[in-house]
Amino acid sequence: MVVRSGSTLDRVEGLGGTLLEGMTMRCFGATTILMGRPNGTGNCVLTDLDGDQVLQAWTVDDIAPGAAFGTWHFIGGSGKHEGISGRGHYSQTTESISGSRELTVSGVANWPKD
Repeated sequence: MVVRSGSTLDRVEGLGGTLLEGMTMRCFGATTILMGRPNGTGNCVLTDLDGDQVLQAWTVDDIAPGAAFGTWHFIGGSGKHEGISGRGHYSQTTESISGSRELTVSGVANWPKD
């Protein structure tokens, strides 16, 4: 089975006081599931209120009914996010009846010191 994914987050919460506060996020990718094992990758583009962007890559490491778990890392950024680095983990759960999804992300982000 091949699953194409695409997500748009109009508001990212829990980033108050960081340079990532107020960003939107657009994600895309695909996951192949063979014999119950996932193999998926994709990217997210985070855009701040000034139009500066961060590019993030993600992988799917495990799946369960209605859930995906994986890792992410920053590839780079523009403007004030140039030189950003960081990595972490995520989980995404989907409510089977409504189709609503919840994405939980943890990790670290570092910007170069001037």
